[in-house]
Amino acid sequence: MKPLFRLAALFVLIFGLRNSTQAGSLEGNTETFQNYASSPDPSGFLQFAKAVHSTRHVAEDTSQTVSLLDGSGTFAEFYTGYDYSILGDLSTGFNNFKSEFLASSSAYSATGGGFQNSGIQTGVIYGIHLDPSSSLALEFSNVMTFPSDYSISGGSTVLYNTSLAPSLFSVSADYSLNLIQAGSSRTYVAVSGGYYHGTVAYNNNGGGYGGGTFTGDNIGGTLGIGEEVSLGSGFGFNFSLPGRYAYFSQVSSTTAVGLSGGTGTTYLCLAGIGGPNNLKILVPASSSLISKNPSLVSYAGLDYSGLDAHAAVEYHFF
Repeated sequence: MKPLFRLAALFVLIFGLRNSTQAGSLEGNTETFQNYASSPDPSGFLQFAKAVHSTRHVAEDTSQTVSLLDGSGTFAEFYTGYDYSILGDLSTGFNNFKSEFLASSSAYSATGGGFQNSGIQTGVIYGIHLDPSSSLALEFSNVMTFPSDYSISGGSTVLYNTSLAPSLFSVSADYSLNLIQAGSSRTYVAVSGGYYHGTVAYNNNGGGYGGGTFTGDNIGGTLGIGEEVSLGSGFGFNFSLPGRYAYFSQVSSTTAVGLSGGTGTTYLCLAGIGGPNNLKILVPASSSLISKNPSLVSYAGLDYSGLDAHAAVEYHFF
């Protein structure tokens, strides 16, 4: 029996040691797992994952918010379009000259068209966004009205070659305010004011009526409405309809040739010549001649007020 008893005791001892070892191993693994789980960020992996996720989120938000209405940065614009200007005294006096001479004799004839009120306007604008709905800019603009000309002949002889070419240059400060805006378009109203320089090249060859280049300076401005749509990558297409006020009560020249019998600075004038219809015609006249005959000779105003239609390409620097 002793051999069997000893064998049984050895078996119990081995089994007990084995269970004790496994329990200790499990307790150690449990403690290790608990320590690992209680660590704020083992190996920095969670912080890295959060950083990657946060960076991607910011990039997505930026691409969604950056637009023509960003409200920051500067922009540049180039525009061109159609211009219609009143040019009242110039139009009246230029056309009257032809009418009076054609009415004075049936032997006279004319070739060429009437006065042109239409022209082309071009300009550049550089400005800054004040906020998402408004901007302030500096504008340089030039209007070139199409030249007007005609010839008056008596039989086969050309008596008068008459030509007139007005133009207008301006430097102004512009302010625009969005009325309706979306992520890719805006409808806005714009107002501007600044310095205007008007020029009239007028020549009437024949009959001693003279001619030259006459200029004037004044303050003017515009008020208009426009629409801009995004073309992507900071570019926009802009269409606008501004109305302009620019009136010069007189334009003068120190080198132009005027009607005979006067001295001093020469002005572009409306003068009555006693024709069949008693119309005033456009002629250059000196200051002394105007002062001596105020009822017959008066300053011809340069009324460059009008309406424009612009098409523009605009680039926004974000």
